[in-house]
Amino acid sequence: MGARNPFRSRHKCSVLPVREWIAVLRSPARRLAISVTVLTAILAVLGACDPDASEQSAYRIGVMESLTGAGETYGTVAIQSKTMAAEDINAAGGIDGRPLELVVEDSKCNAQDAINAYTKLTDVDGVRIILGTSCSGAMLGVAPLAERDGVVL
Repeated sequence: MGARNPFRSRHKCSVLPVREWIAVLRSPARRLAISVTVLTAILAVLGACDPDASEQSAYRIGVMESLTGAGETYGTVAIQSKTMAAEDINAAGGIDGRPLELVVEDSKCNAQDAINAYTKLTDVDGVRIILGTSCSGAMLGVAPLAERDGVVL
């Protein structure tokens, strides 16, 4: 008789399989809820840090997703979710009376185009918070830059 595998259990695990978790996370309602929660948390911190926030203009937040290229399917839905979340927050009076303004750039799901989008968002648009991206290649390209510059990504 062969050796018994000590890692094989006789009991079934009640944890959802990975595919089911991915399906849950991909649902538009879940993505919208996550986006609203993240936006609200970030902006609540920003509003608490600036006592003159109510006298200033809108919070500008960068959005870097794949509008074209390999990740277009995910990027389009992600931008729609983030836009809906920002519209809901603005309809409710914004954050401390200040509206949200999303500045969208196309990362094209690759590192070089993501770096170009990051540079435009930070250097030209003056954004210090960037939401996205859905593609790992794009994120790996800009993560060191964001860490170096102190940009929330």
